[in-house]
Amino acid sequence: MTKLNEKAFNKICKEIDKLAISRRRKAMGISKGIFNMSPDEELSVTVFFKDAEPKYFYQVSTVEINDEWLKVYYFNELEKLKSIANFRIDNPNFIGYIATAPEFDEVER
Repeated sequence: MTKLNEKAFNKICKEIDKLAISRRRKAMGISKGIFNMSPDEELSVTVFFKDAEPKYFYQVSTVEINDEWLKVYYFNELEKLKSIANFRIDNPNFIGYIATAPEFDEVER
């Protein structure tokens, strides 16, 4: 049986995690930044996790993405307040998210 250097093993694990997170971001099409929606736009966000039910957010005003966090700013209808939901992107249970807007019928002129 081979004995592993714990420090080297942890470093390798971190590099693998970085690569996995990078590939996940590319697969989700994530670009860093703050995305503000106008009051006229209705946006909903669904966040997916391993072995857990997805979380749904409606009336989203802003989505903020950086290296570690996905922040969803939304209106909480139960509390009648604006709320923030924070999710760590590098969490192994975080799979991804989808932002959807209602379809608009185009009117031909």
